[in-house]
Amino acid sequence: MSTTVSHAARDGADAHFPGDGEMARRCRTLDWASTPLGPVARWPQSLRTTAATVLALGFPSVVLWGAELTQLYNDAYVPILGARHPRALGRPTAECWPEAWAFNAPIYARVRAGETVTLREQRYALARGGPGGALEDRFLTISYAPVRDEAGAVGGVLVTFVDVTAEVRGRAQLEEAFRLAPAFLAVLRGPDHVFELANDAYYRLVGRRDLVGRPALEALPELRGQGFDALLDRVRATGEPFVGRALPIALARTPGAPPEERFADFVYLPVAAPDGAPAGIVAHGTDVTEHVRARREVERLLAESEAARGALAQANAQLEEQQVELELTNQQLQENATELEAQAEELSRTHALLAERTREADAARRRLLDAFESISDPFFTVDRDWRLTYINPPTERVIGRPREGLIGKHLWEEFAEAVGTPFYDGAFRALREGRAVDVEAHYPPPLDFWAAMRMYPLADGLAVYYQDVTARKKAEAALAESERQLRAMVDAIPTIAWTARPDGAVDWFNARWYEYTGMAADRAAGWGWQEAHDPRALPDVVREWQAAMAAGAPVETTFPLRGADGAYRRFLTRVIPVRDAEGRVTRWFGTCTDVESERRAVEAADAAREAAEAANRAKSEFLGTMSHELRTPLNAIQGYTELLALGVRGPLTEAQRTDLDRVRRANRHLMGLITDILNFARLEAGQVELHVADVEVGPMVADLESLVAPQLAAKGLTFDHDACAPDTPGSPHVVRADPEKLRQVLLNLLTNAIKFTEPGGHVALLCTTDAAAGVVRLRVSDTGRGIPAAQVERIFEPFVQIDRHRTHASQQGVGLGLAISRDLARAMGGDLTVESEEGRGSAFTVTLRLA
Repeated sequence: MSTTVSHAARDGADAHFPGDGEMARRCRTLDWASTPLGPVARWPQSLRTTAATVLALGFPSVVLWGAELTQLYNDAYVPILGARHPRALGRPTAECWPEAWAFNAPIYARVRAGETVTLREQRYALARGGPGGALEDRFLTISYAPVRDEAGAVGGVLVTFVDVTAEVRGRAQLEEAFRLAPAFLAVLRGPDHVFELANDAYYRLVGRRDLVGRPALEALPELRGQGFDALLDRVRATGEPFVGRALPIALARTPGAPPEERFADFVYLPVAAPDGAPAGIVAHGTDVTEHVRARREVERLLAESEAARGALAQANAQLEEQQVELELTNQQLQENATELEAQAEELSRTHALLAERTREADAARRRLLDAFESISDPFFTVDRDWRLTYINPPTERVIGRPREGLIGKHLWEEFAEAVGTPFYDGAFRALREGRAVDVEAHYPPPLDFWAAMRMYPLADGLAVYYQDVTARKKAEAALAESERQLRAMVDAIPTIAWTARPDGAVDWFNARWYEYTGMAADRAAGWGWQEAHDPRALPDVVREWQAAMAAGAPVETTFPLRGADGAYRRFLTRVIPVRDAEGRVTRWFGTCTDVESERRAVEAADAAREAAEAANRAKSEFLGTMSHELRTPLNAIQGYTELLALGVRGPLTEAQRTDLDRVRRANRHLMGLITDILNFARLEAGQVELHVADVEVGPMVADLESLVAPQLAAKGLTFDHDACAPDTPGSPHVVRADPEKLRQVLLNLLTNAIKFTEPGGHVALLCTTDAAAGVVRLRVSDTGRGIPAAQVERIFEPFVQIDRHRTHASQQGVGLGLAISRDLARAMGGDLTVESEEGRGSAFTVTLRLA
């Protein structure tokens, strides 16, 4: 549920969520203070920049920030959310996608450790209809990348992806069509011709045995010595297809059975890798064993018929030669006629058998035609005169014309728009060179689609098999456009950005590089970027870069770069590897951020700090020296007053004794002030030695009571310290402290409490032990005048006296007591804090470690 925010808050958000998209508007109006990210004004700059970048991206993107991985996503991500939008904005991803959390949680842990994780065609079961809804499989090519905050730590995760569900499902349909194709198909890879794929028709040909992943001669050992391994080697070596017609093959079609003779029409088609190197072979064909056997039987019967006809011709010749003897050998003629009738009957039977074999051959041809008819992808054939001889139904649907009106027609006359296209050139090349040719191109209206075609020559023409790849090409175009937009966006940022190939050669810089260095693109590419580096620092830069590539690890370093004006400025460079699903580094992505101003500011700050520390040391040394110098005459004053009080110069009058007492009190007061200054100077100079031990508070408090009792009595104040007594609950209270320094701190706090509490008031010392926190708290409170709220933080500053005008001159100091007390408490591993309300008193708390 979104909350309306104030006009001021919206004005602040407008600067961080620019744009007119739906998500930019929602981000500007969302009450971010109610989310784990808090108000936008307190966001780190890294989160603000990443959020603006995500909203500007044209492909689905989401940034997950903070310990709870709170979501901020762009417009392209909305269709993936389905019914979860817009409630998903500003919510933890585990709460938004609980069904995917078990899978995603380990990935987020890896990314928070600084790793970039990329998954290709990963299946996710998502309830896009909302929590509790039906799960729907979506396939995503997705990248999880760390986003670092200003301290260099991983503050969030940037998730970008492409929905490839349609492509994955389309490929699954193609794989099913491959498996069910009536013609046998198999794909073999590598020099050992290892089976990678085989369809059901291929298994029917060779029998159900383990093929995939095994070399051809290992999976089908009976093929050894039949020459097929040599054929496969030749096709792989030359890249030229092999076409076999009714070739005999000896195959053991069931385990343990002897090989039987089969016949097949097949073609071995080479498959090349993207770099042109041989990659594999596709075996495609039809089992024509029954057809061959039928043809052989027909040929046998024809031979027998020819023999019979020859015998008949010979008999006729003999009859002609013996015509003159016909009358003389009538009886013999009758016998020959009978024999001729028998031969005629045999010839009739032979003719009938020949007709039956011919019908069987026609049936085999019809079955082969049915196989072509059932292929799901378009397929057609032409003769060497480019006249269409066969068109299957999918081709009819693609071209939108019935095949009856096309069979026998000239291909290039009927489809004149294809003349001059890659298909036209590839078809002529396949027929001219006698090898298979692959073509992928766009065909103009009225066809208007992208096709991937394979054209391979036949004995009497050309066969063309093709697939509609329009959807894939559009997806590739969309991806290319997204990459173009991303590069345009990266060009717009003020930081230098670049990418490099796995071998470290830079293949792209953004516009900021060229603006700063003034280098031309052809000079900076590859390793030309070294020209912009300081020659003195370049060897270290190259060494770090090569070490990062060898380890496949991110690198962060700082080095100077020369600008177009010839001046060098220091840049902080971060480089991360981009990996594929198998973890291989496919490229490197780097940024160079100008830190020259920050470096100079740090150097200036360091110089200022050193100067301040030197001045402070000089001050402390001066105070220490002056304190020692002042002690000498003050000690002399103390000695002379004592001698005068003893009457060494004669008896004293009562007025003289009163004056002498005043001198002694003033001397003691001045000695106290000098002692405070000396102690403060020692603390400032770090010259105070601490002897920390286990100290029981109760006995120390009892001793302190005897010291402050006269002052308490003089002002009529009550004092309570029972909570510190050894027999109270929670006692004894034992702390880790220097006993003398702790006594000094508590005595100073008690003296101050008495000093600033009006007669008849109350002073207390409370002791509590907090075992869970591992500390003891000593709280000195009073009912005195209190401290104005605006002055509470100043009382611990050296030489500060908040209400000097309200304090009797004899009780005034130099304002160092509380500063020294806090420094001593902190030096012992604790602290000194205050709570006060003007007119109602104050409470100072010393917190020390529990022993």
